[in-house]
Amino acid sequence: MKKSLILFAVFFLSIMLGNAQTPTPLGTADFPAPGDSSDVIEYTLPATEAFSDSTSANDTLTIDRTLEKCLQAIGDTYMDDISIGGNQTDTVPLIIYAQMPGANTFHRVYNLPNAFTPGQSSFPTATVYTYLETADGPGYIYYRNDANGFYELGSYVLPPGNPTITLSNSPAKPVVLFPVDYNSPNNVVDQVVNSSGGGISTITHINATVDAYGTLVVVSGSVASPIYTTYANYLRVLQTSMDTIDISSGMYLYVESKFYNYYIPGYFDPIIVYSVAKIRNNIDPMMWSLLSGLEWHNEAEIQYNKKFDFTGVQDNEEAMFNLFPNPTNGPVSLEMPAFNGQNVVVKVYDIAGNEVHNSQYLNGLINFDMSDQPAGMYVVNITSGDFSFNSKLILQ
Repeated sequence: MKKSLILFAVFFLSIMLGNAQTPTPLGTADFPAPGDSSDVIEYTLPATEAFSDSTSANDTLTIDRTLEKCLQAIGDTYMDDISIGGNQTDTVPLIIYAQMPGANTFHRVYNLPNAFTPGQSSFPTATVYTYLETADGPGYIYYRNDANGFYELGSYVLPPGNPTITLSNSPAKPVVLFPVDYNSPNNVVDQVVNSSGGGISTITHINATVDAYGTLVVVSGSVASPIYTTYANYLRVLQTSMDTIDISSGMYLYVESKFYNYYIPGYFDPIIVYSVAKIRNNIDPMMWSLLSGLEWHNEAEIQYNKKFDFTGVQDNEEAMFNLFPNPTNGPVSLEMPAFNGQNVVVKVYDIAGNEVHNSQYLNGLINFDMSDQPAGMYVVNITSGDFSFNSKLILQ
């Protein structure tokens, strides 16, 4: 019953808001710059089909319908027909609930590459990077944002217990080309990008098209207490890619992906990202049980970004810094983009209250090492000017 009332409320909002206005082009200022930050809730949806052998491994389910089925399963009824939804005359309601399955929340900070950033020397033209915990270990992703567009240059991944991997894109992988405007929709047309690193090479064919604009209504919170947020002007950038991944020994993965990115002016991350991937290979199905995760399957994700503002930080102090990895086996990094250029004092205390580390820095990325201390829990005290806050650190 509550769900029916919420859907009626969204429908009512759609009627009241009326038709979409003239789209506003996006440019350099709308994409990441040093210090930009967002809180991200990422929802991973279960695959809609799995294929056990070559006779049932068919592609009758289109990639659009794959995503629609996933979204139907969680009750996001607007996206029942994603391929035509959200055109230039429609108001777009999106239903995003925090209790969806597979929720994973993380804080993302873009920063300016400097001498202390791992892997920075491999990407000399990068203007920003971000740190993420990936499935293969912590990684730094590098981007270039200039007058021509926003590009992914590559990444630097640190797999636990294995040599680091530098993945470089040649040429740089375009996310969008500027200006991003509905009236000039063909932003990227069949761009071919080669990526290599760690013994794996990938050939990617990329297209990006601005295919919709209008008013965006996001329903967040919970079913019992929904929160309505209205954005008066969005652009939807549809990205498609076809990846051929050479994993050596004559084995290839084929990944067809679609990303529906909903951008609003003045904010660097898309507010909503719907994505789906069809993953296939040329590997004999008899080997699938031996190579976990390589069977034919479909994947879908939803990413919901919330803009984070450094104002009022005393109410959300921990969001001002990113301490990683945590747990650690010794090396520790501390990102503090809001305090770049300011004097920062870092002190570490053991559970008995003894000070075991004390250092000062002037840059936004701080590195220190705890390898000489016994395993256990520590408190990291961070002080800069009038700000002082603590964070727990686990040493393995």
